[in-house]
Amino acid sequence: MNETILFETVTNPKIPKALFIFLLIMCIPFILTAVFGKIWFCLVFAIAPMIAYVSYKNNKGIKITITDQRIIASGGRFGSETTVPLSSIIKVTYSFYAVEILHTSGVIVLLYLYQPREVHRIIEKLISAQ
Repeated sequence: MNETILFETVTNPKIPKALFIFLLIMCIPFILTAVFGKIWFCLVFAIAPMIAYVSYKNNKGIKITITDQRIIASGGRFGSETTVPLSSIIKVTYSFYAVEILHTSGVIVLLYLYQPREVHRIIEKLISAQ
C-alpha cells in the first residue's frame, strides 16, 4: 500500500535566534552584577543563552514529513531518519514553538517548526481517525 504525504515542514531558524538574543539581553544585568558587584553566583543565569544556542544548533535543519501511516523526522539531531508509526502514538501536545509526540517507544519533541499548530492539528486528526 502506498503512502500519501499529507504535510511537510522544516525548522524555523528565526525563532531560536530571536530567543537567543532575548535571553542574552535578559542576562546582561546578571553578568554585570557578577563582574562589577563580585556576586559570582549571578553567572549561573548567564547559562541560559548558551542553552538556547545549543538547542538551536541541535534543531537546525530538521525536516518533518507526515504521511497517512507515519511521521518521519530527518536531519538535525535525528541523524538520517527517525520514523514513528501513527499506530504507536499515544498523545500529541503543542506549544507555540514545539510539538511533543508521546509514543510507545518514547517521546519526540519537534522544536522550532514553521507551523507547529498545523503539525499538531494534522497528527491529532490522523490519530482520531484510527
